[in-house]
Amino acid sequence: VGVAHNVAWHTANQIFDEPIAALVQDKLNFPFIDDVISTCDFVGLNYYPDDVTFNLVFAASKYTGLSVDALLEAFGEFWVLYVAEEGYGDFLKMGGSSLPEFLKNLNKMHETISVYMPELVVPVFDVRNETEHELTLQYRSTRKGLSPMVLGLVKGLGKKFNTPCEIVLVENEKIENGTFDVFKVTW
Repeated sequence: VGVAHNVAWHTANQIFDEPIAALVQDKLNFPFIDDVISTCDFVGLNYYPDDVTFNLVFAASKYTGLSVDALLEAFGEFWVLYVAEEGYGDFLKMGGSSLPEFLKNLNKMHETISVYMPELVVPVFDVRNETEHELTLQYRSTRKGLSPMVLGLVKGLGKKFNTPCEIVLVENEKIENGTFDVFKVTW
């Protein structure tokens, strides 16, 4: 799905599908990953367009009985923790040392990554109405269907920064070329 990105010396989508398989196998205790992968055009660590990855998620949904949204949210959280645990913690340091700081620096991080991956289609994030324990996170993307993954990514970041948080989608608007979402984040 590619909202979260890999370190600059890898393409974002090269590593993406490996953590999906790891999530399905390890976190969801789903022994049928080979059946799911066989329903898709999937062979491992390669570049995959969104439709291939979504087909993998759809197949996992079919086999697990979990909704696509639930899988995307779980994957978003798992992705952040996977990236941190698999030796890419320095990459995440690029965004800051706290949850609010990281959220405010998402665009700068994406800009930096885009230098190394010019084909990358990055979302735009804006932090508004920040207080001591709350903020509004606006998300714009030309890629549709990823709002649940944003929920999981923020939850994963909360865990990474030892800042238990809640995130709620308060507005979802389909715009001409994508989506515009507003989330309330509290910690």
